[in-house]
Amino acid sequence: MQVLVAKDLKKHFPSNFRVKTIKALDGVSFDVEQGEVFGCIGHNGAGKTTTIKILTGLIRPTSGEAEVLGKPLGDIKTLGQIGFLPERPYFYEYLTAREALRFYGELSGMKSADITRRIAELLPMLDLEHAADRPMVSYSKGMLQRLGMAQTVLHDPALVILDEPMSGLDPVGRGQIKDIIRILKKQGKSIFFSTHILSDVEELCDRVVLIAQGKLWYSGRVGELTSQYEHGVEFTLTSLGAEQKEKLAKLDGTLTIKDETTSVLFLPKTEDAQKALAQLVAWNVTVERMTPKRMSLEEIFLKEFKKEEESSRETLRDHD
Repeated sequence: MQVLVAKDLKKHFPSNFRVKTIKALDGVSFDVEQGEVFGCIGHNGAGKTTTIKILTGLIRPTSGEAEVLGKPLGDIKTLGQIGFLPERPYFYEYLTAREALRFYGELSGMKSADITRRIAELLPMLDLEHAADRPMVSYSKGMLQRLGMAQTVLHDPALVILDEPMSGLDPVGRGQIKDIIRILKKQGKSIFFSTHILSDVEELCDRVVLIAQGKLWYSGRVGELTSQYEHGVEFTLTSLGAEQKEKLAKLDGTLTIKDETTSVLFLPKTEDAQKALAQLVAWNVTVERMTPKRMSLEEIFLKEFKKEEESSRETLRDHD
């Protein structure tokens, strides 16, 4: 079942500068399946927050359409099934965490007993139990972000939308947010989150959409994207003799001696891997592992975004 469907979303804003129209989004399409973690990736200003504001009904698209939980954008009943954490959540700082969560639970129409039960579940999960009765004015950024997560999932939503949920957090805080995303997935929830921290995407996401300069650059599985950027194969070899090392030196690769028993041979051409493996076997070389080496998502994004940036500069020059 698809919980989010976006079709050719566009959002244009008027501008008084040289470019008369700012195209914050320019034809973005994707879909999110039930129970998956879906990442929306892009540099600052790429259009991630604009996408989220459209999906949550905070702004309307210039054109295009979208469905959330099977209903058109803006359906009131559907909004009650969404949990949303903005990039910079705001709280009444002189309330305690417990008071704030009760307040938000009542706003969501939850029963008092359900609010009490959920608060008791979420505070320990997000390491806030020790500070639950302190005013939030004394909270760190990480504590406020974790409280934002608690508020987001308090009413047990079917769909959780998070805008840069780990931005500005230390490693411990990021780990806690990632843990709750994993818990939500195990519970069958669908999670859509935007980020520019690409290592988190590789770790958490089933599928992603990459946006650059407001345009859709890629939509699909992370592994399918990175597999397109393989740049060689690494062989882990054991117990090499002097004669074998001499033969390996003839291959178009790099041999690195790790220790007395283990060496690593890197061949830059992936398509030659099977031929190389057959040659190693023929030379009686013990191959412990053969590992395709791929560019990380971060390396891919930096490479492709650089191209996109250069293309945008050329377009601006053409309009001068």
